[in-house]
Amino acid sequence: MPGRPPMRLTDLAESEQRLFELARQEMPLAELAVRLGVPVGDAATRLEALCARLGVEGRDGLRALTFDDGPSAAAPIVTADEPHRYSRRRILSAGIAGGLAVAAGGAAVGYWATRGGSGSPAAASPTATTTPGSTASATQTAFDLIKPAASDTWESRTFAPGQEIDWDAGIFFMDVGSGAVEAWRLTQAGTPDGQPAVTPLIRSFFGGELVVAQAGDNTLALNRKNGARWQWPSHELFLSDYVAGCYVFRDTLYGNGSGPQSPVYFAQAGLHLQSAFTVDTRGISPQFVASPDRRRVAYVDGGVEDAPFQLHLRDIATGKQVAEQTVGTAGDGLGMMRVVSIPSSNVIVISRSEPSVDSRGNPVAHPRSVRITAPWSGEWNKLQQTDGPPLDGLSPDGKSEASMTVMLSQMGVGGFYWPALVMRGPDGAERFAALSVATPLGSSVEGSWLADSSALMVMHSGGKEGGGFYDNYSYSLLDPHSGAFTPLKLPALPGNASPYAALYEFPPSPSPTDPQIVALGPTAALNRATDRFVHANLGQYQPPLFSNPWSGRRNEIAWSLPVPGKDGPQVPFLIPPKLIHGDLPTAPFHFTVAQTGDCLNMRDTPSLKGNVMACLADGTPLTLAEWPTPQAAPYVSYTANADGMWVYVSTSGGLTGWVAAAYLDWAV
Repeated sequence: MPGRPPMRLTDLAESEQRLFELARQEMPLAELAVRLGVPVGDAATRLEALCARLGVEGRDGLRALTFDDGPSAAAPIVTADEPHRYSRRRILSAGIAGGLAVAAGGAAVGYWATRGGSGSPAAASPTATTTPGSTASATQTAFDLIKPAASDTWESRTFAPGQEIDWDAGIFFMDVGSGAVEAWRLTQAGTPDGQPAVTPLIRSFFGGELVVAQAGDNTLALNRKNGARWQWPSHELFLSDYVAGCYVFRDTLYGNGSGPQSPVYFAQAGLHLQSAFTVDTRGISPQFVASPDRRRVAYVDGGVEDAPFQLHLRDIATGKQVAEQTVGTAGDGLGMMRVVSIPSSNVIVISRSEPSVDSRGNPVAHPRSVRITAPWSGEWNKLQQTDGPPLDGLSPDGKSEASMTVMLSQMGVGGFYWPALVMRGPDGAERFAALSVATPLGSSVEGSWLADSSALMVMHSGGKEGGGFYDNYSYSLLDPHSGAFTPLKLPALPGNASPYAALYEFPPSPSPTDPQIVALGPTAALNRATDRFVHANLGQYQPPLFSNPWSGRRNEIAWSLPVPGKDGPQVPFLIPPKLIHGDLPTAPFHFTVAQTGDCLNMRDTPSLKGNVMACLADGTPLTLAEWPTPQAAPYVSYTANADGMWVYVSTSGGLTGWVAAAYLDWAV
């Protein structure tokens, strides 16, 4: 198209796509850094590099940029939360891949966008206004664009357990019990102009039946169960969700002059329209949550000055609105809203403040939030509102809350940060905090729960003196009540000298249906009850990093080839974990020397080859210090290399130097 750059949005790496979508929004640099999980200085450097690569001047240039497959200036991007078990922001994941996806139900495909209007999201302030019975109208024109596709658009193959996979493009589903792999790819007949068949990056969806890929300007869909095939224009209609057994379609992602109201279509497995209604797209993009009986959906839309946040309740079968309530107005300082369904038959609306930062641009530990509880019955004349911490990771049974936070601290180079995990009861009362503990996929806490809610998969320091950077990480199951750690027994992964290194690249992800099964990335799985380990043989090919591997079918993981872009992770800096009750530490952090058996060497450089300046006895108090060197960022206090993790500290007598992190304990 004339005037557009030759680059496609999916040519960017995952982290660049994530940065691009965030930088186009009206948010301060500090908040952008928080959402990326990096220091403010790091975010500024990345932003400058992205603008240089795309040949534009600053964030205004990014907003005006148009891609062949991406947003234009008329469609400011607003990222949306993924559904219940997987939260949107991923500190370790370092970004969300864009483009079309494999849909087996549940998370958003590609990028969410609004169609016009702007403004800051608002605070929750319920009113007594309820309008049950109102019905929104929607055109079905876009949905009618779904047509049957030719019978030869897809081909399939089954790879036996351990058989080398020699397809360079396709979508692959592995049974974690047998190790057999079901593969699908587009045929030449399914691609435009005889181009090679290419299947884009897979995304995780519940449902497990529908596979979606892009061929030129068309979206091609396949029902794996019965072989039915469909197609529709990609820029007119997109699949956005899977809710209560229905596929949810939205109007074109990037805007077609449809105005502030956008049609939503709920369709059954055969892509037969069940209901349709409109949503307000001027603010946040709605995230749909189903009631426990799967008959109703709740969502929040709006969130700009002339369109306050509205909580809606609709009947799935008819699209009829059961209730509506204003839950936020512009200008109150509260940002992101999400709707969460819990087994107690309530709708929980979470409103979180835009992250606060200190003088150095580092996030504070506990931003203010508001919770609004609304019953599924639709009797919303009086909603319950409480202040409390953000609800980030609700257990499947609704009886525990786990949230990741970044403790107030100096933020070092390389994207390291100081994480803590806070565990609470269903009433929001804190049970304990685990310092230097992270979930394997960063802030994706919900996806780290075992299916029976008995434990949370966490990542912590392995405490290996002199070991490599990867060897300093271990994975355990954290009991949500006692705080006890149960180590995950790691199998020897093929082709890797260190299983920790392999799991660092492909973090463990518990099955959403079977508490005994853990995926080790998208191509391997471990049954903890039987110690059975299955691993796909990809030969020379490698799957994408950091995607949720669960396809939606029970005990099945999935990936796609080729990979449209990879990115390295943003990793936490971890010393041995510690459980505490009460407030999290604040900078400067204080430690003690622990469990050396003798004393801990303090060196002039972060290396086993560094000169020993002193040997510190167990129990010696230490304080996190700033390394005064012109070669590093102003606030470097910790680093990691082939010799392990190192912390720059000072003694009470003023001696400063580097010590091995494995022999420190939190002085709290």
